[in-house]
Amino acid sequence: MARPPCCCAASVTNTNDPQRSTTDSSPTREPKVRAVSERVFVGMTPGDDTPVSCIVVDAAGAPRSRASDMPLQDIAALAGERPVEVVLHSMSVVRTQCMLPVSGSKLAQAMPYALEEQFAEDVDTLHFAASGADDDGTRLVAAIARSELEACLQRLSDADIVPRAVYSSHDALTPLTGFSQLLAVDDSIIVQGNDGTLAGFQGVSPLSIMEAWRASADATEDDEESGSDNVRIYADPSAHAAHSDDWARITQDFANADIRLLDDGWLAFAARALVNRDAINFLQGNYAASSNTLAVFKPWYLAAGLLGAALLLGLVTRFIDYRDLANQSAQLDQDIANYVGRVTGSKPTLSAAEQQLRALLGSRRGGSATSGGNTTS
Repeated sequence: MARPPCCCAASVTNTNDPQRSTTDSSPTREPKVRAVSERVFVGMTPGDDTPVSCIVVDAAGAPRSRASDMPLQDIAALAGERPVEVVLHSMSVVRTQCMLPVSGSKLAQAMPYALEEQFAEDVDTLHFAASGADDDGTRLVAAIARSELEACLQRLSDADIVPRAVYSSHDALTPLTGFSQLLAVDDSIIVQGNDGTLAGFQGVSPLSIMEAWRASADATEDDEESGSDNVRIYADPSAHAAHSDDWARITQDFANADIRLLDDGWLAFAARALVNRDAINFLQGNYAASSNTLAVFKPWYLAAGLLGAALLLGLVTRFIDYRDLANQSAQLDQDIANYVGRVTGSKPTLSAAEQQLRALLGSRRGGSATSGGNTTS
């Protein structure tokens, strides 16, 4: 018997811990231990003038502040000594996987050619980043247009922000056994299949995406229990309001649909997930922190300049003191020569004047004076 229509609002869960539930069949993952107690997450979307949001979280991902939009310069001041990690919300990011028996720089060189057939774009225009290898050698891969990543890094650099990591918002969805998941932010949607496959869509209705996803899952499953009706949906306030009709249809058409309102926004949701998992960091290869030494030290330019100026001033002062002492010594030598000339009635050279002065002093003392290794009595 068909279920009666139900209201979407009745099936919405408002939670500050969206990916943990007492009904989850998957085991609870322990948070990774972090040396830094707090960090700053920055949410960015492609474009030069797009809003930037920011949130401070603790070591477990719990918010210390509410996510809010602010200029990057203010975020730099807020961060202080805390590490900054960026979440790039871009639907142009492509997720796939590869199995290559190499690592490090060789992996970065091999990935574009190994995955070339999966991309319509010229792979030379893309940047590839990979996760660590599983037991069988499989790596998750994220690809993004170089121009898009570089534009993001340039905006951060202009505000004197050097990020420790740049993630994709795709990794905000932690795999949940037996469930497909959907993250709706404004008019964009990220879908994760129950096999972990990830895809992003822009300007497409959630209902049409879920119906197509279920049809694809049913077609590839041999048994009747494909789990295609197990759906968990996370929607920020904007997406939740914009797609209210879709949410109502999804709760009606999918047997086990759980829709959760992200009242704190998508960035707080992403930060909690990213703190507690190993996500793909785009800062690899040419974009790794070690290859951007000047950017790392950019915040210290002023201090280094002041230190250099102080050292230069010290050297100049020492040079002036040395010059003054040299002038005084030369004047003293000249005074000695003049004095000897007046006493002896001659005009000796400086060395001769010194010898005569020593001889004169020695004779008056009734002793001897030594000059240049000679003894005068």
